[in-house]
Amino acid sequence: MTEPIQNDLPEAAMKRPPATPCEICGEPIEQRLNPLTGNWNKINFHDKCKSKRAFQIERLEDERRIKTAHDKRRDETTTYEGQIKIGIPYQFHGASFQDHTAGDKIEIWASERNGLCYLTGKVGVGKTRMLYASLRYFRLEGFEFQKWRMVDLVKRLQRLGNDLEAAEDFIREMKTVPVLLLDDMGTEKLTDFIRQDFYAILAEREEWRRATLITSNLSVAEISKFYDPRIASRISGGLCINLIGKDWRRNAKV
Repeated sequence: MTEPIQNDLPEAAMKRPPATPCEICGEPIEQRLNPLTGNWNKINFHDKCKSKRAFQIERLEDERRIKTAHDKRRDETTTYEGQIKIGIPYQFHGASFQDHTAGDKIEIWASERNGLCYLTGKVGVGKTRMLYASLRYFRLEGFEFQKWRMVDLVKRLQRLGNDLEAAEDFIREMKTVPVLLLDDMGTEKLTDFIRQDFYAILAEREEWRRATLITSNLSVAEISKFYDPRIASRISGGLCINLIGKDWRRNAKV
């Protein structure tokens, strides 16, 4: 007489749990019995869905990193410490496109990052304020930028004059940086070499439509006399805005 075969699995293992839906595709998954433990392994994904799940996790991680970076840039453009860190002087903290009636035009240019924008006007009408409003915008959006006062840019070029390799590297950086902000053009002393270097920077940026914002008290006609007709021609081919309005400096003293 044949002895009955003994089943050593616990009684709970003999009862198959109901199928559960895959967390990715929603189709039912039959649970699998682990013969070593006698327990039913809960399976949340089909094998075919695991790669999709990995992609979703990676995408969520990317979104988290993007949000973290955006939050950091937001703090840099809104807090006192952050604005000091990215080079915004105290008097221009919180500078906004809404601070000037021409701000809407400048904001559209900044959002499109399309070539050159030249801001001119009398002393104190808000040209530098609009430059810092643009700087805050570009930083918040995550664009790499360089900001220079023209007198400091000219001094840097002069200091690098005897180091040809360093000068070429610096000029190349000025040509290719995604956003270049130049404040107070026309206050610096120029040499023929500096004019040539500046024209080379401006010409290449304009040809590639890289965002370049320049502020100056000089009109385009005055730029032609002070600098070079070729430089004035490049500037006139961009967005030229003559700012008018109250004197921000006098208003700040009231």
